[in-house]
Amino acid sequence: DHLRMIRIQINTHQVIIITVFRIGLPIPLFSVKPENTFVPNGSVTRGQVVTVLYRMAGSPSVAGKTCPFTDNTAAWSRDAITWAYNTGVAKGYTDTRFAGSDSVTREQLASFLYRYADKIVSGGTLKAPISYADSFADASSVSDYAVPAMRWANVSGIITGKPGGLLDPLGGATRAEFAVMVSRFVQL
Repeated sequence: DHLRMIRIQINTHQVIIITVFRIGLPIPLFSVKPENTFVPNGSVTRGQVVTVLYRMAGSPSVAGKTCPFTDNTAAWSRDAITWAYNTGVAKGYTDTRFAGSDSVTREQLASFLYRYADKIVSGGTLKAPISYADSFADASSVSDYAVPAMRWANVSGIITGKPGGLLDPLGGATRAEFAVMVSRFVQL
């Protein structure tokens, strides 16, 4: 039972975390911070996102696989980043730089989830919607590469927007937002 390891700092997030840990996986998707706290308002990194997706895929072996990201040096995320690159789930900022310790933006997170759904879940047959489910004042600020992913995440109910009718695509995703998005994703 992985739930007893977590002390939720904000009570409203308790249900979210329980949902994420009860999707039938044999290991927790999220590692806890020091002192067994989740830190829901803390930032989540690109490396952490890819590691969770790697665990969702069953942590497949990457033996014999290569990865061009010269900054893929952290032992805790190396296999996950290598897997994500080889499956097409992750792309780097450049051909040789992944930046696993950078905070993930909401549009990057949607892109990782969209590529996972496309490459791992649907075998490359996923089609992005042509519009958003709702109107968002900042929809035009979504980066071109992320538009299909953001539309898919919104229409699928993974990203519902923020107060004021905003997507906040370039804003950093918190650990709680990531947990909510993963929870919604696994319930699709």
